[in-house]
Amino acid sequence: SWKGWWGKATLFGQATGLTGRIMFLDLDSIICGSLDDMAKYRGPFALLGTGDIYCEKAKNGYNSSIILWDANIGRPIFEVLNQYRQYIHRYIVRFDHWLEMMVQECDLVQDVFPQQFADFTSFCKDTVPEGTRIVG
Repeated sequence: SWKGWWGKATLFGQATGLTGRIMFLDLDSIICGSLDDMAKYRGPFALLGTGDIYCEKAKNGYNSSIILWDANIGRPIFEVLNQYRQYIHRYIVRFDHWLEMMVQECDLVQDVFPQQFADFTSFCKDTVPEGTRIVG
């Protein structure tokens, strides 16, 4: 079984039946505006960068709270992990770190959709910044 955040890996597997363009948001994301721009994303893969997320220790990494992708592009993320997970889990603690290894040069949500995502702790303690569509 897939425990904790590793369960996200199954989103990329063939067994889900997901096809075409996919948008994933963690359940603790707060939608506070239109997601139309993100739904129109046509690049191969985008997710959050960690640079402006308060709780992230690595500032040049990936955060999988928001993921946008083409189902066919994402298949190896699950397939390789599933095949070698007993070894991978010995050395890699977080699914986000696995994404950093498997997805090179992806688009970052904050770059493609400027000011549409705001980290709660960093930017939303008093008010939600204008133009924000998702608070995480």
